[in-house]
Amino acid sequence: MRNAARFALSEGWRNAWSGRGASISMILVIAATFAAISISDALVVGQLVADEAGWVAAGGRVLVAANEDGIEAADCERLNRVTGVIGAVALSRMPYRIGLSAAPEANLGLVGASAGLSRFLTAPVGQDAVVVSPELAASYGLADGGWTALLPRSAAGDPSHSEPAPLPHEGVHPLRVIAAPMLGDEYQGAVLVPMPTSANTFTCYVATEPGALDAVRAAIPAMLPGRGARPTTVADRLLGGAFAHDYPAEYLSRTTRWAPIAGGVLAGLVWVLLRWVRRAQDSLYATLGFRAWHRAATQGVEWVALLAAGVLVAGDAATITLVAGHHWDRSTAVHVLRAVSMAAATATVVAMLATLLPLRSPLAALKDRQ
Repeated sequence: MRNAARFALSEGWRNAWSGRGASISMILVIAATFAAISISDALVVGQLVADEAGWVAAGGRVLVAANEDGIEAADCERLNRVTGVIGAVALSRMPYRIGLSAAPEANLGLVGASAGLSRFLTAPVGQDAVVVSPELAASYGLADGGWTALLPRSAAGDPSHSEPAPLPHEGVHPLRVIAAPMLGDEYQGAVLVPMPTSANTFTCYVATEPGALDAVRAAIPAMLPGRGARPTTVADRLLGGAFAHDYPAEYLSRTTRWAPIAGGVLAGLVWVLLRWVRRAQDSLYATLGFRAWHRAATQGVEWVALLAAGVLVAGDAATITLVAGHHWDRSTAVHVLRAVSMAAATATVVAMLATLLPLRSPLAALKDRQ
């Protein structure tokens, strides 16, 4: 019994490496199929990941709470202790117009931001920093991480004021520039300065963690009741346009999601076809005394050997192709591994059908050779 089992396993190994053209063709079919499906799925997923990263960087998980009766800045700051909130910051427009050391003629608004600004931007914002939009930074030659100084111009609402209005930040020079794209179009022409916000705050920006957007949205009205009878409204930072996408849904509905299964079925059916062509060989094994499980073991060892070689070639081909195209990162590697593994598992399940093929009579096989 042991000798028969050992012979069955060794026979499968010998068949894999002595099959010449049939074995090489099987390896190439597996490698080409698995490489194609893993590369296509990795590229689609990589593009979705890049698009979602751009969406998040632009404020995709940011909510804007507003109340015309005013919002307590302290209530907005308390949102920083809520589960699922990355950072919350209260913003208040200040009654000042300012210029910049690089552009003294500029006439920009000044916005005060509460202490939660650092958590909101996930970067330290000290008293020696100002926050501007990337568009404003480009317009006035401000480099992210560079330095500038604020120049007082006049009090808002009184452009003819002959004396420069005193700035709450006056005397702090120079100031480090932070370019942040998450603040919204309404702040593109303003400079944000960390300072205690006035009591007349109307807006609270809230950045949420992945998966917490809806829960935080539902909780904000109760936590920011406002000073009057009007309810607090909550809106997404990004509305419509190029960012109007449901990325988790697009990931689950992508066309390449089922490609590994389709590729595995194809590879498995090619193996079944190969076994059909070789069914006379299985009949010979039966004539020599091989039982059904012996024949299954022989076929299994041969299949595993060819599959392993094909998977190795497919993985190398996919890696080289994606690296050469500058599409390789940790996420891409995970999806290549996932696609190849799913295809290999599917192909193995289909390949097991080969054990159910009827045996061909050895006598018929001998007649074919006449």
